[in-house]
Amino acid sequence: MNNWSHVRDVLKNIGTRSIIASLMVFLLTVAVTFAGGIHLYNFTKESIVLQGEVNAQQSAMSFDRYLLVRKNTVLLAGNAVNNMLAEDRPESDILEYITHETQSIKASIDKDYTGLYGWVRNQYLDGGGWIPDEDFVPTERPWYTETMADDSEITFVTPYMDAQTHNVMMTLAVRLKDGASILALDISLEQIQQITEEIARQTRDSYCFVLNNDGKVIAHSDPGELGKNYLRESGTLGSSVVQTLYQEGDHQFEIDFGGQQYIVYAEKLEGGWYCASLVNTAEFYRPLKIILALLLILTLLEAFVFIAVFYHLSSKNLAISIQNVQLAALGDMYMSIQDIDLRNDSIRTIHRDHDDEGSHDIRLSQHGAGSALREICDKQVDDSCKEIMSSFADIATISQRLHNTSTVAAEYLNDQNIWCRARFLAAARNAEGEAVRVMWLIESIDEEKKNRDRLKSLSETDPMTGVRSKHAYLMKEKELNQEIESGCAGEFAVAVCDVNGLKKINDTYGHKAGDDYIREACMMVCDIFQHSPVYRVGGDEFTVVMTGRDYSIRKELLTMLHGRSLDHITAGGAVISGGMSDFRPGEDKSAHDVFQRADELMYEEKKLLKRHGAVTRDGESEAAPEGGANTPESIVKVKRRVLIADDEQVNRERLSAGLGNGYDLVFAFDGYEALEQIRAHKDDLALILLDLLMPRLSGIEVLKAMKNDEEIRDIPVIVMTDDPAAELECLHLGVMDFVSKPYPLWEIVRARVNRCIELAEDRDMVRSTERDKHTSLFNIDYFFRYVKLFDQNDWEAPMDAVAVTVRNYREICEHHGTSCGSKVIRSIGERLRTIAREFGGVGSRQEEDTFLMYCPHREDYQDLLSRLSANFAADELSTEKPELSMGVYALVDKKLDIELRFEKAKEKAQAEAEQG
Repeated sequence: MNNWSHVRDVLKNIGTRSIIASLMVFLLTVAVTFAGGIHLYNFTKESIVLQGEVNAQQSAMSFDRYLLVRKNTVLLAGNAVNNMLAEDRPESDILEYITHETQSIKASIDKDYTGLYGWVRNQYLDGGGWIPDEDFVPTERPWYTETMADDSEITFVTPYMDAQTHNVMMTLAVRLKDGASILALDISLEQIQQITEEIARQTRDSYCFVLNNDGKVIAHSDPGELGKNYLRESGTLGSSVVQTLYQEGDHQFEIDFGGQQYIVYAEKLEGGWYCASLVNTAEFYRPLKIILALLLILTLLEAFVFIAVFYHLSSKNLAISIQNVQLAALGDMYMSIQDIDLRNDSIRTIHRDHDDEGSHDIRLSQHGAGSALREICDKQVDDSCKEIMSSFADIATISQRLHNTSTVAAEYLNDQNIWCRARFLAAARNAEGEAVRVMWLIESIDEEKKNRDRLKSLSETDPMTGVRSKHAYLMKEKELNQEIESGCAGEFAVAVCDVNGLKKINDTYGHKAGDDYIREACMMVCDIFQHSPVYRVGGDEFTVVMTGRDYSIRKELLTMLHGRSLDHITAGGAVISGGMSDFRPGEDKSAHDVFQRADELMYEEKKLLKRHGAVTRDGESEAAPEGGANTPESIVKVKRRVLIADDEQVNRERLSAGLGNGYDLVFAFDGYEALEQIRAHKDDLALILLDLLMPRLSGIEVLKAMKNDEEIRDIPVIVMTDDPAAELECLHLGVMDFVSKPYPLWEIVRARVNRCIELAEDRDMVRSTERDKHTSLFNIDYFFRYVKLFDQNDWEAPMDAVAVTVRNYREICEHHGTSCGSKVIRSIGERLRTIAREFGGVGSRQEEDTFLMYCPHREDYQDLLSRLSANFAADELSTEKPELSMGVYALVDKKLDIELRFEKAKEKAQAEAEQG
């Protein structure tokens, strides 16, 4: 009774409310405990799923990386063989190529490879040197039959088990463009097997395997399962997995087998293969059950308040520990981590490397996030990237930039010459979805950047010549197309350069000599177009994209290319046909339009060089050039006369000393004297070094006076100035180059002087080759080029072909001498040139007594003959007057070859002569 009374007194003293409260706390603790157990169960299950996913993805990534190199090897080799087939190269060349590639594969990828092999032009070729037995039929082998039946870019032939090594082997094969040839490569999946076993060992009681599209086991963490076909099995763990995976299409699921529960995660691979990971949940749930039992016992034994407090503190400590682990993991990746509150404009450092001094400056500051980031950019970013990073770090625009994404990033070079990546990560958003708190993360990407740049450089560099590759040109073309589409494309020109005679060199001296010839031609192109990127877009074809200074002197550069090629025809060296076209805003829809015009002009140049003796793809030259390498012009070296126009004596003396004794120098101390010297030496002045700031007459005024004077306008000028703003006006006035003040190294000055003199002389040489020396009319080659340009400019315009012959030219020469005949021809030529200009056409002299004209259609040509033959001076003819015949092929059919049009005109002139 006393005990009950004691209990009753105690309960009464405690009070009903306290008991109810204690009971509620107890029930709440139990409820919390069970809720924690359920949460732990779900967490454990998620961990199992995550582990299976990681295992499958690791295996899939390893498999993809392993296959990528081999796949690319086969595709690249297939492209090369396709090119060789297109070029009709013999099987010996193809075998030599795949043998070389096989050796490269063994040296750089895997020494155990058997190498490339295939069926090409009904012949088995093996790069590893294996000679098959007589009963070996390649077209019946799986690598041939399966590839022929497959339309994929590359065929994954059904794997097989090697009887000797017990390794799973697989063949990668590609069908060539002729539709009947196959190129293949055998690879061993032993490494995939090893990776699969290693990944499975990382997780207790788990399996990892790879299946092909037929359900066959390619790799398995249990080697005893290799080679099995799970689709053909029943009642096994593998068949249960495959049934769900292949038939139901699930990639993440749970199955029960043999009293055990497994969680399965699968990743689909290329070619319809799967990589699957199985995790047995028993090993993971066993510790979980023990923990739940202990929690229940502790709940019953411990006091209500103690359990509640302990659980609360434990949960809080657990959350802090997890956060610390996560921050430590991020700290290993990032050099610094800052938390930015955009609403309060505050910044707080969460993590920084000990060597990151810039972050230390903002660690003590809790406000002024924008100022802090600007300070970081100012102190830690290299000058070359400050403008980009200042814009990127502007927090005033970060909410807008993060509107539809969770992160934005920018790469930059820091003050220690290390490439880094800065990243804004949205950490919190308001109800409108605007970022209100962001993380500022900095990571080092120096090694990644270098690898990327190295791979990019390799992909954009031609391995033979060292210039940019066709891939680089396609990227440049894409960039130009984007600028054209957006309407912001600037001035540029495209030059297409084709190497003449390469096929003959290859056929005569071998491909090594051909390769040397290509490299020599490339050096010649690069030497001429020194300020423009050069791309090798074909075996013997180069493309140049000119902007800036090269664009301003593009015609002179192409003239130099023409001149050097003409020299090399006789003296030996690379002969290159070049064509160039400018970008035409509003007309050109893409950069390819510019390239196409340049390519067409290049073929016209090729014809011209062929007539001068160059060898083309078609065979030998049309005419052997006269003379040789040891002509008088190539032996005699004379000093070129150079005018130095500068009002300061010290500058004239320095230039005179710097140029040395290689030039015949004359001087002028102001603009007036400069013009006097120019006119006095106009016939032998090779170059002018002109200062812009001179008394009486400035350099600009000298240039304007030269431009208006036909006799001196073509003398090359180098301007000496320290004013970059004056360069554009000088270029418009015909200046060829510039030398900055103060003067650079004298070697540079002399190189620029020599280059400008050579350009001018090349230009004059080309002009001399395009004109007939007696009449100054275009010679027949250039005349036909201009006729073609007329047609290209306006195909619908009605045009006439006119031929005029001097019937009695030979009689005049016989009776009065060839000098008299030359005067007659010269007089008629000058008159025809004037008439052609009036008619809006172009004229030419063909043969000794025939003149041609191409002009817009006219109804009446009656006065043409009278104008050509009237009023000859007494010294041109003594007694005989030239007798002219004219034929007009009106409204020419432009589909006819140009030469045929003028043959029709000459036939009519001949008919008129016979009637007369």
